[in-house]
Amino acid sequence: NKLFQKTAENYALPSQVKETVEAMSDEARQGTVANVMSADLTTISAGWSINQAIDEFQKHPHSVYPVLDADGKVLGLLRRSAAYEWLKNHGLDCEHKISELPLVVPFKVTAETKVVDMMEDFMHSGATKAVVMDAEGKLKGMVTVFDLLKGR
Repeated sequence: NKLFQKTAENYALPSQVKETVEAMSDEARQGTVANVMSADLTTISAGWSINQAIDEFQKHPHSVYPVLDADGKVLGLLRRSAAYEWLKNHGLDCEHKISELPLVVPFKVTAETKVVDMMEDFMHSGATKAVVMDAEGKLKGMVTVFDLLKGR
């Protein structure tokens, strides 16, 4: 029952989606994710220690970071708060690897995805950000609801 309630809360009505899309600029509505995504990202390697990731958090503060394998493929997203929570429970001298932490399964899209379709996907799913990947699963960037609304 809770699953259906949460799904219903996240699901936007067609009229809400239409209103939101119509509020976007003409240029944004006609574009693709490639036009609005952020391509200059701070990423974390799955082989890093948590302390290495914390150093990166301090240099480049964000709420989430794409975690990549040795081939540059996206394994998931690491929430900064999850890493700090892990440290609270395991100590500051923690040398555990990032691959041991729980990663968030990212919403995935391609750069060719139309902005209008992406906005609908966000509104229907309740997601607020997505990783942009190529056909091989390698990271190209990230896109957020705010990127779509701004239309960069």
